[in-house]
Amino acid sequence: MTGTTSGIGFEVREAGVVDVGDRFYAPQSYWTADGRRIQFGWIRTHYAPAALSGPAVRFMSLPRELSVHQGRLHCESATELTRLRRAATPCR
Repeated sequence: MTGTTSGIGFEVREAGVVDVGDRFYAPQSYWTADGRRIQFGWIRTHYAPAALSGPAVRFMSLPRELSVHQGRLHCESATELTRLRRAATPCR
């Protein structure tokens, strides 16, 4: 959702889906020093032994960069990931 906050609450301007499915949950985000909003979340696997009284199988997502364009929320891979891919040495 995007919108505005006031002393009495949040007025929604736009609402939509950022992540399709039920595997991404409990997101946390922070502001970077250069003003970007970065988000991480937990990812459930398709194989979830916890549902069968076993240990939970979960992992953290890669960082996502959130931004607002023309009043709508956008989500893309954090720019740091692009730099890491370019710097990676191919496996041999």
